[in-house]
Amino acid sequence: MNKESKITRITFNSSGWINPTGKIDKCIGKHLFEAQAGFGFEEWWRNPEFVQDGYQYGFLQVLNVIKQNNHDFSSLFLYTRKGNENRVVAHLKNIEVLPLNFSTDEMFSGQLNEIYRKLQSLPNVKHLLFKNGLYKKTIKRPYLNFRIKEVDIEYFEWENGEVIELKNYRFKIYPVSIIK
Repeated sequence: MNKESKITRITFNSSGWINPTGKIDKCIGKHLFEAQAGFGFEEWWRNPEFVQDGYQYGFLQVLNVIKQNNHDFSSLFLYTRKGNENRVVAHLKNIEVLPLNFSTDEMFSGQLNEIYRKLQSLPNVKHLLFKNGLYKKTIKRPYLNFRIKEVDIEYFEWENGEVIELKNYRFKIYPVSIIK
């Protein structure tokens, strides 16, 4: 299996993916979850409240799309889109996709419950969570699907990220070689 680097798009965030930043600079397609809800679950992937034993835990939508134990990458570049411009915002080396049966409940129950409580106060969010398969009936709140050692995260502020020419690929993983 080829373990080359891959690239994927994540929802835009102006606070460094620590907390959601609302609808500003999000995609506007009416069918997109982030446009409907005003946030994407990826917006917490760098939140320090999800760090334990040197690992950053987070959620990336694309990891729900690929088969959990069938990924063929050793590192993952993340890019985002603001207006008509795409920029690389992170390089995740040695990312670990968590198995579906891996529970982060004991580690992060309070944090996940707080996020869920905030989400429930937003209009129409519960319906959107069910519709998009992001609402797990067993835990009734968002969940985490990857972890990475903090030392394996290379993060770039928007203005320092490499500008790339790439079509609007959402929630798919592509070889880095497709970048023009």
